[in-house]
Amino acid sequence: MATGGMSISLIWTNASSFVAKLQGAIVKGNVELAAALYQEGQAIMRDTLPITPIDLGGLRSSGHVEAPTPTGPGEWEVVLGFGGSSAPYALYVHEIMTAQHDPPTQAKFLETTMNEHAKDFAARMALLMKVPL
Repeated sequence: MATGGMSISLIWTNASSFVAKLQGAIVKGNVELAAALYQEGQAIMRDTLPITPIDLGGLRSSGHVEAPTPTGPGEWEVVLGFGGSSAPYALYVHEIMTAQHDPPTQAKFLETTMNEHAKDFAARMALLMKVPL
């Protein structure tokens, strides 16, 4: 350093404790993210059921929300849908737009609700996770 200059040194002791706390916060954040995503999936299903066509009840009762599964670092997936052995026709009822349904039921019941929820998805996730936007 040149004569007459000034310098400052910063020394961080016990940085490993700080790193451990950060890692703990990441784990906690991932758990909260998975929980919030699952809650959002349940809300989508709740809002979908009233517009899901019903004949004998198999389609509506086949609605499900699966538990969150990790798909990568900091990534989670929650699968929700209809069908299975109790309603193997679910895809047809969902996709055939010319079919007649008693209001308020309709084709595209899951897609319609997903599109509605997508509008303020980030805000709801932040609220569920108590993260300010």
